[in-house]
Amino acid sequence: MQDLIIEYKWALRETRKMYRFYKDTAEVNLTAERISNKKIISSIVSNIIYPRMAAVRKTAGAR
Repeated sequence: MQDLIIEYKWALRETRKMYRFYKDTAEVNLTAERISNKKIISSIVSNIIYPRMAAVRKTAGAR
């Protein structure tokens, strides 16, 4: 289980690094492909975070 948590944190950190590149660049300077990449990476971050938050919410209510 500890390995999964480490892998989760690593994946989230790496994905946020990729997103930071697009976030720091003005959208006017991005090509259509990079704008699409920004949206995809943003949704990946959301998909990584959401299940973790849902699991925490379930366990908090069970106490």
